[in-house]
Amino acid sequence: MRIMSLSWLWIARALALATVCLLPGLSSPAAAHSFNTVFILPEVLAEETKADVLVAFLLATEERDAHANEESDGHLGGLDVYVTPLSLNSGAAILGAAPDILAAPLSDPNELREILKTSRAALVGPLDPESAASAGFLARSEGGELPPFADRFRAQTARQPGPEAILAYLAARRIDRAVRRLGGVDDMAALQELLAE
Repeated sequence: MRIMSLSWLWIARALALATVCLLPGLSSPAAAHSFNTVFILPEVLAEETKADVLVAFLLATEERDAHANEESDGHLGGLDVYVTPLSLNSGAAILGAAPDILAAPLSDPNELREILKTSRAALVGPLDPESAASAGFLARSEGGELPPFADRFRAQTARQPGPEAILAYLAARRIDRAVRRLGGVDDMAALQELLAE
């Protein structure tokens, strides 16, 4: 009986030591295999359009790397992604969300200047839906195993995706490709360069 209780004591000590040693490393996005994205919603959008934009963005997070018991909002670039929708008027709340990436495909770049001065986040700015559509992004999912984006969008909302929803989806796809290529979000300069391509 005494030997058994000593074994449990050693196991408890080993677990406590492992926890203390590992905790500092778990706070970084690379160690935790996740990152935060703040999606900037323009105030001028109608509520239904805002909802459509978020549905479209989140549809892209479900295309690859999904698994059971998901705790994040989805995956982009092979990492868990946590998405916080906020308006530019949220100011300090945007920085409080500690974004690694600001997704602002519908925003005027001039409106983002103040946020970008005080945030270390990479930016996905306004996108051109015509050039992206010609690249085939909207016709198929990444691996080809899912129906096209418009079909999945209609299944979820019973509506056709509008231009704003298409841009939101394309922004998420751009994030997916950049993060996957880099293997994470630690190198902000390289991430910003890929997101701007």
